[in-house]
Amino acid sequence: TFDPLPFADGQWNVEEYCRQINLSVVSQSADRLDLSFDLIKVEAPIANALRRVLIAEVPTMAIEKVFLYQNTSCIQDEVLCHRLGLIPIYADPTKFAFPPPPDPSKQQQINTDVLDEEPAGDSKRNLIFNLHSVCPSVQTIFSELCLKLNVFNHFFILNSSKDEKVKKKRSAKSADGSDLGDGCVREPGDSGNWVLYTSAFKWIPIGSQRNQFSTDPPRMVHKDIILAKLRPGQEIEARCHCVKGIGRDHAKFSPVATATYRMLPQIKLKKRNFTDDQAKRLQSSFSSGVIGKDEKGRVYVKDARSDTSSRNVFMHDDLKDAVEMTKDKTHFIFTVESTGSMPAHQLVTEACEIMKDKADYLRKQIEEKLA
Repeated sequence: TFDPLPFADGQWNVEEYCRQINLSVVSQSADRLDLSFDLIKVEAPIANALRRVLIAEVPTMAIEKVFLYQNTSCIQDEVLCHRLGLIPIYADPTKFAFPPPPDPSKQQQINTDVLDEEPAGDSKRNLIFNLHSVCPSVQTIFSELCLKLNVFNHFFILNSSKDEKVKKKRSAKSADGSDLGDGCVREPGDSGNWVLYTSAFKWIPIGSQRNQFSTDPPRMVHKDIILAKLRPGQEIEARCHCVKGIGRDHAKFSPVATATYRMLPQIKLKKRNFTDDQAKRLQSSFSSGVIGKDEKGRVYVKDARSDTSSRNVFMHDDLKDAVEMTKDKTHFIFTVESTGSMPAHQLVTEACEIMKDKADYLRKQIEEKLA
């Protein structure tokens, strides 16, 4: 339960309530993925609704189907596919439609042969990414080393078409041979492992998508996420189909890494005169910067906002009655961390629009019932 905000005339008024609401942006990271803002003069249910919508109802694009054509790495097929599904994708979900609901009449007649066939994809509903990387064989690695050292050995002449293809594909690598240019990088040291990163994904446009996203093509948010490690001769080839969804259906669609809020702490010192030992213990009982000292050595509340509400001050018998700690129940400090699919401020705006649509739907339903 909660008490409604007080009004001058003692009557709750929607217009007056909306006028009192204030949103103040505190900070935003340079990449616009981390956002901190204050939501003032609202109740906890409103703040919590915004948090839950951010987590579970703002749509994004994520990998839904993985057509795995080759996987000779040590990681199992199902584990690899599950890992691919959790990779955040940079794409504007407003440009896509939700997938159609499943047809119940066809659920009882599943044809495994049909499911194994890769569909062409729908430009209005899907994104397709191709993943194909081959770790060079021992022959290829040794031959490249021989060429680098100007050593010729007839035994290690490349006569395999597959190795020739791999060699040509990696002809643009850096001088030290570490960057393969296709998302697979040699692991430091002499382990012989090659690391496959998300930079190996290649976007495959469907229909008119190339023109539609010519200025800002879809891609993986981060290029340095490790997908797997390959030994010489191992290969991974897959085609990934993405769809639009929400976090309520699957966590991979959630657009935020974290979306949290806390009430603004309020700290009041009931007395001003503390001994040096008490002042030192009082400062150490709170987070750094919360309690300050003036020129005369008297302590005061410097920044209550930074307090983490540890309540350590109540462990000291001579200090627990000198401090009063409360929280402002109408002032919420929000922290939103986007996964990268959209900027954090855009996620908050979208969440507010979703909440507005829900309120409009509820009002419409009530009006229809009362009509």
